[in-house]
Amino acid sequence: MGASRHDEAMTPGLALSDLPIPRHSGAETIAVPADRGTGHWVGAASVLVRDGAHYLAYRTRRPVDDGRGSDVIVARVRSDGSLGELCRIDKASMDAESLERPALVVDGAGGWRLYLSCATAGTRHWRVEMLEAPAPDAFKTAGRRVVMPGDAHVGVKDPVIICDERGWRAWICCHPLDDPNATDRMWTEFATSRDGIAWTMRGPASRSGVRTTSRPPATHRLRRRRDRTRRCAMQRSSRMVIAPPCTTRPAARTAATNFVGSGSRSRGQDPVAVTENEVVAFDEDLAGRIRELVGGEKALTEKRMFGGLAFLIGGNMAISASGQGGLLVRVDPGKSDKLAAGPHVEVAIMRGREMPGWLRVDADGVKTKPQLQRWVDEGVAYARSLPGKPSGSQ
Repeated sequence: MGASRHDEAMTPGLALSDLPIPRHSGAETIAVPADRGTGHWVGAASVLVRDGAHYLAYRTRRPVDDGRGSDVIVARVRSDGSLGELCRIDKASMDAESLERPALVVDGAGGWRLYLSCATAGTRHWRVEMLEAPAPDAFKTAGRRVVMPGDAHVGVKDPVIICDERGWRAWICCHPLDDPNATDRMWTEFATSRDGIAWTMRGPASRSGVRTTSRPPATHRLRRRRDRTRRCAMQRSSRMVIAPPCTTRPAARTAATNFVGSGSRSRGQDPVAVTENEVVAFDEDLAGRIRELVGGEKALTEKRMFGGLAFLIGGNMAISASGQGGLLVRVDPGKSDKLAAGPHVEVAIMRGREMPGWLRVDADGVKTKPQLQRWVDEGVAYARSLPGKPSGSQ
């Protein structure tokens, strides 16, 4: 959840420690693309719970040269965990070149709204249109209206929208149009509304040097997971899975975090990194305990990266207080499976695939000093074995 000057308007009294953390263990596939070829996937879902039932709105994606976002599907999760399609909106009916992430919302009167991110044909511009219906299976495009138009300078899309007793709030992905070849320079704008139709922009909720996108303050996060049966270098078939929350939660003391999207890229075998100037979430108490154990190491530095606070030896990461709770530890890849066989430990999964040499250790596995010392020793030993990096490099 992003921390900004709008935090109080977003989540009064809510801390990251109140949110369950999705894990790969126990995840179930709930949707797959109709075509399993390269560049086909489903995802970018908006999820809500109404009268005990779970509803999703998600997009289907085709290759860039075959139309990109073709449909948005509204579905309900059946009692057996499968998805039942309720309605489908195609891009032609919205006069859109492509459809991206939708937002499914129930208004204060119990009516249903579907906000659709529409690419304006022949341009790099995006706009958000809204459909209204008395039920989630009754959306029609005949009464659609543009509610977030953007303008000649900025395109808008992928909104995360909340309607509750405090009114309407939205986090909107914006991108400038001054350079048609650089429209991935995005930021998240915070907006409010009295009716969910006319919106007032209140300023950036996050902005950084990498591509950013909206993230929902949801208690269950739907993840897009790469299909492991295909190993294409760029676009691959993808399926949508729902991950159960972790039973352990990070400690209450956390630092702030930005809305950081998929624009960050891995370097070598490193997981997706967060740039140095971004604020990330981690358990400060756990970081302090690590600091006490590694304080005597030579060439020790601390760096905010990988969604937490990392401790580096000679420029190589040894161990990190993870933003997901617990530890992220770098170890000898040849020892990964053996170390992960113990309780509270698993090989880290980055972008849908296991990363040998990177382990996640749950908070329950580092409650005592000896438990933590073991993982500090593993991480430090491996970091020492690597060639040192020049000052300032990662």
